[in-house]
Amino acid sequence: MWVAGTVLLFLGIWGDSVNYWDQKPFLVNICSALTGVMFGIPLALIVLQRVTVSETDAAEARAARRLAARVSSDLALASAALIPAGTSKVRDVKNHLETLVEPLQRRYMYGPSNRPDSPAEVKTFLDAVGEFMYCTETLLSPDRTRLFAEIEAQWSILNTESRSRLLETGGKWLDGLEVRELASAVAMVTESAYKRWHDRGSSFQDELQRYPGGLEQAYSSEDFDFRYFFRWAAECQDFLSAVDELITKSAAAAGALGSA
Repeated sequence: MWVAGTVLLFLGIWGDSVNYWDQKPFLVNICSALTGVMFGIPLALIVLQRVTVSETDAAEARAARRLAARVSSDLALASAALIPAGTSKVRDVKNHLETLVEPLQRRYMYGPSNRPDSPAEVKTFLDAVGEFMYCTETLLSPDRTRLFAEIEAQWSILNTESRSRLLETGGKWLDGLEVRELASAVAMVTESAYKRWHDRGSSFQDELQRYPGGLEQAYSSEDFDFRYFFRWAAECQDFLSAVDELITKSAAAAGALGSA
């Protein structure tokens, strides 16, 4: 069409120079219209195509931002719902459990022996295990199984599909440190991690049932090593710290992606 338009343009110029169009007003109008069409249609198509592409890109960018905002918000809500009492309660429970285990650490973990001196001290450890499990179970939501799965699913969507769409459309994404910290917290706050810790605590509580003589026989058994308790207690503290971190970091990510 550009070539045809150029040919018509030069024919029109030539016709003017030789007065060819003087007595042909209708033909003049036809040729002028055709010349305009030959130049106008390609230009209109180019402009329209660019506008269409621009609008498509803008729509994809808006959709990517909406997805990131929605998924990050769902992740933050699921994380917060894991602790109905809020993050301050997580820190209170952690402090309570630390004060519970510190005297036992000083006596058995850092002392001359890792064994109790009496059946009463065996019971002290068992009571400590019970307190750890009770505090953790009551701190977490009764709906924790569903929330663990929701957290894992929303993070997977956010860090794969949403991330790639944001980067592809030039949207704002989290910085590397934020992603690493959030991914680390999500990896620790899982149903399998909690269940593994809980099952080990239950096994530790049930340890005495293997001894017909009860506390007296457990006290004298070579199998009753309390170093396992301290490792188990440390895992609980790490889990609670990860929950606290997850709630804080997911809320920050939702704020950043929601305002982008």
